[in-house]
Amino acid sequence: MLKVLLVEDNPGQSQIYSESLDKSGFKVISVYDGSEIEEVIDKEDIDIIVSDTDMPMVNGNIACERLLKLGKVKDKLIVGMSSRFDFKSYWFGIAHNFISKKHIHDLGEIIQRMYDKFKSSPNPKRYGNF
Repeated sequence: MLKVLLVEDNPGQSQIYSESLDKSGFKVISVYDGSEIEEVIDKEDIDIIVSDTDMPMVNGNIACERLLKLGKVKDKLIVGMSSRFDFKSYWFGIAHNFISKKHIHDLGEIIQRMYDKFKSSPNPKRYGNF
């Protein structure tokens, strides 16, 4: 079973996303700020990080960029999400893909398709590194 680290500061949204991922067969670990990502990565064997961009303490993209530089998430699928229209620029060179929160209908199915593509690529590219 694939493990997803879901990083979403809105508890209601987090529950909705978590339920969708769970229905699709993922094991979900939820945290509510980018500052919590590293602790989970160090303790759990995470396959996928799905993170909101704007957070109260540490933004998801900043936390993932730091972990990427430390080599802790190089083999993890990173998916950025936001309701902002310009959020892709925040994830440039960090995330493999993006989801606009305005268009999430079935997060579990979307993440499964992204993961399948990620694993089938011999050298997955991050946004901006194509």
